[in-house]
Amino acid sequence: LTRPKVLIILPFRSAVLRVVKILSKLIFQNDKANVLHMKKFLREFGVEDDDEMKNKPEDHRQLFAGNTDDNFLLGLSLGKRSLKLYTKLYSSDILLASPLALRLRVGADGDEERDYDFLSSIEVLIMDQVDVFEMQNWDHVLHVLNQLHLQPKEAHAVNFSRVRMWTLNGWSKFYRQTLMFSSLVSPEINSIFSKHCSNILCDF
Repeated sequence: LTRPKVLIILPFRSAVLRVVKILSKLIFQNDKANVLHMKKFLREFGVEDDDEMKNKPEDHRQLFAGNTDDNFLLGLSLGKRSLKLYTKLYSSDILLASPLALRLRVGADGDEERDYDFLSSIEVLIMDQVDVFEMQNWDHVLHVLNQLHLQPKEAHAVNFSRVRMWTLNGWSKFYRQTLMFSSLVSPEINSIFSKHCSNILCDF
């Protein structure tokens, strides 16, 4: 129903920098990656030097090194020979976002201006450093998960001849793959599997 198919939720901008570099290496294995708007991306998501970080413990440096801003929503689109950054939301194939930015974009129940249509066709959900989300605001994560696969309010130039029937029937959540990465396990994280992961191919 909408173009975005992959949603990667990350805690900090520094994590976005790592993900984009990894994606470019995986997609363009010949080291001739054509990443559009890379200079702007490095300015906004690049590493911020901090002399005080040198005196911190190793685990602290690994987590908080670089840009620790937690409000970002970045769209990526894939071409045959290019990876384009800063694409419009409904023209993106991959979305990199923080829980806070998604919560602000989606809005709350009762808000006059809400936008959750871009979450209607997510087929792969990746949540990295989930334990960090618990230290930020776990309610943002739960709110975003509740907005996945809702029927869009607008058509967004969709070609209905190519829409899968199970999508129209509201069964998209049964076909979504969810990957969560965390340095520890908690009841909150386990609850996501039981309440928000309904893939019919799951084998627990």
